[in-house]
Amino acid sequence: MNPLTYRQMEPSETPAVSALACQVFDQFVAPDYQPDGVLEFHRYADPEAFSLRQRSGHITLVAEQSGEFARRLLSLLGTESRWL
Repeated sequence: MNPLTYRQMEPSETPAVSALACQVFDQFVAPDYQPDGVLEFHRYADPEAFSLRQRSGHITLVAEQSGEFARRLLSLLGTESRWL
């Protein structure tokens, strides 16, 4: 298996990163949240909100394996974080 590489998110990746964050949240975390909490997370993970944070100096890192997002890693982290 190829090693994982962590790097700063490129602006063009914002929609994909946002969608992945929401997908993992909805599957593994949202069932334990009230509707207002789910809505708040979706506001936070909105592509425009990601972009605004990036422009204000925040850094978002992505995991990459063989030149592609390591989607399984993010899903796995989402699963594990539910049980911490």
